[in-house]
Amino acid sequence: MRKLSNVSEILIFTVGYLIFFGGLAVYEKNFEFLFYAAVMIFLIWLALDVYHRIKLQKWIIICISLLGLLHMAGGNLTLNEVRLYDFEIIPGLIRYDNVVHFFGTFILTFIAYSLIHPIIDDNLKRKKRLLFMWMLVLMALGVGAVNEIIELVAVEFLDASAGVGDYTNNAVDLVFNLFGSVLACFIIYHYYRKEEVENIYW
Repeated sequence: MRKLSNVSEILIFTVGYLIFFGGLAVYEKNFEFLFYAAVMIFLIWLALDVYHRIKLQKWIIICISLLGLLHMAGGNLTLNEVRLYDFEIIPGLIRYDNVVHFFGTFILTFIAYSLIHPIIDDNLKRKKRLLFMWMLVLMALGVGAVNEIIELVAVEFLDASAGVGDYTNNAVDLVFNLFGSVLACFIIYHYYRKEEVENIYW
């Protein structure tokens, strides 16, 4: 209970924006994002359960909440009369959607690290770092693929094809997922090199 109280402010903030965007989705009859809101509620419950059971850094919980906010805002808000998810941050190169995917798998990689770090043999983590990093990337990409399956459900049953996009959009999402996970692994890899010298712990 004490550990849960440490993230109570984050939980209140998250529930607050879910209620706000859920109400907005109801008002605009945006059933696709009502579905996503339900998925978000499940993921928040799952994240809190993981946080309660393992050594998961508080900053990761904060980032999960921010990721949810970015996702809900992306589908419900507009900028210059363009849906935020379709807004081009760098025209022709990077969209808001790409940044959300990048950030999401960046955080997922750290979650994967937190989950398997206590149970993986030190020989693998220290002497076969590249293999360990590759395992983390595959785990994060696997969760990203599940997200694409969830989007497929929205397309098939909620007529969300206009919002989700085509095959190219799906493939680009996966590419940015890879970029986010690789960056996270680079940071984790650097941590291991530092740990050998300073004997610090995550």
